[in-house]
Amino acid sequence: MRLLLRSPAADLDPFDPDAEVEIAASPDTHARRPWEWDVRLTQRPDGLSRAFDGAGLGRHHVDVRVRPDVIDADLRTVQVDSAQALARDEKELWVLLVESGSMRQGQFTLAPGDVLVCEGDDPLDLEVAPADGARVSLAVVALRRVDGQALRWVP
Repeated sequence: MRLLLRSPAADLDPFDPDAEVEIAASPDTHARRPWEWDVRLTQRPDGLSRAFDGAGLGRHHVDVRVRPDVIDADLRTVQVDSAQALARDEKELWVLLVESGSMRQGQFTLAPGDVLVCEGDDPLDLEVAPADGARVSLAVVALRRVDGQALRWVP
């Protein structure tokens, strides 16, 4: 599954030191089952975090919080200078945030601030390329279950 979110970061006020925007979470409501993870854009990180200056937001953090007995996470930056495939394990869920540049992924063009969530087996090899020839910077969050089972998510 691929889910494209168009610039959810637009709701983050860069001048509010307490501002944050939830990009994805599981569950999306606590009434369903116990909280396991979330990915947020924030001015005050409190999880696995990396600071960025892109996405049209000024200085902000991509922040990943997990229940460590259930979920493991990695956060990395990927620079896309030319067409390439990003290989994802089918048991992982990825949240990709375009920090700078415009990126092509299949039929979509993603702009700074856009988010792509990938889950399940479609696709495992994510073909990405700069849309206009300029370098693209991505924040890539990889989430996986610590028990080795596939991480599933329903938005």
